[in-house]
Amino acid sequence: MDATIVKAHQHSAGAAGKNDEGIGKSVAGNKTKIHVLCDAHGNPIDFVITGGQVYDSKVAGSWIEACEAENLMADKAYHSSLIRQQCFEKGIQPIIPIKKNTVDKTKKSSELLCGVGGKRARVLSSLFG
Repeated sequence: MDATIVKAHQHSAGAAGKNDEGIGKSVAGNKTKIHVLCDAHGNPIDFVITGGQVYDSKVAGSWIEACEAENLMADKAYHSSLIRQQCFEKGIQPIIPIKKNTVDKTKKSSELLCGVGGKRARVLSSLFG
């Protein structure tokens, strides 16, 4: 599970209509975020396009509910107790690094990258290039 931000053209937003355009406004301009769920080989399974201001972890809940995997690898942006709890309830092992500002840092090796880090983490980061 990973996401990336794409800068949208200055005239890309504001068309008439009530459809969600997936474009967020910020001080730096218009941004779109692409969230992607992929398999162990880096093949995309699903994607969601949101405004650039949407946190990565907001999209994860619906994917975890639909997921049939044994492990879920994601970057620090997906670190939250709610995501970990959802994974454990579904019998999925979360492989998500813990943020530096986390109060409870007792969850260590098995949840960080459990030895599958290296190559698997590169699959995620190379998904967007």
